[in-house]
Amino acid sequence: MRDIKFRAWDKEINKYRKDGQIQLGSDGQPFVLFASQFGNLVVEEIVNVIIELYTGLKDKNGVEIYEGDIISNPTYEESYVVEYVKTLAGYVGYGDDRIAGCYLITDDDIEIIGNIHDNPELVANNVD
Repeated sequence: MRDIKFRAWDKEINKYRKDGQIQLGSDGQPFVLFASQFGNLVVEEIVNVIIELYTGLKDKNGVEIYEGDIISNPTYEESYVVEYVKTLAGYVGYGDDRIAGCYLITDDDIEIIGNIHDNPELVANNVD
């Protein structure tokens, strides 16, 4: 079975927060529950974070690939942003006005070179 994992980009502090749990409040609205450095729980509204799911795949170095990661494929000398596409029911890499199929993501040469939050310049010329 595939691991269901996510990471959350916190828009207010501009960094990733890990080890959170997505839950529904009594009003039906989702929120993310994180453990603080002091062991108490911190609640964040979904509007304050961007949820990025784990694809179930790893790059050539064994690093887990998440939505929002920027991957490099030296065969094509291009970089791609990993996104989930509902109509394809799968993860793809976007770059140079075209979609790179999932086979590129699982290729042995694929490597994560950054993410869209910390390294937007890596795809500025490749993605509209």
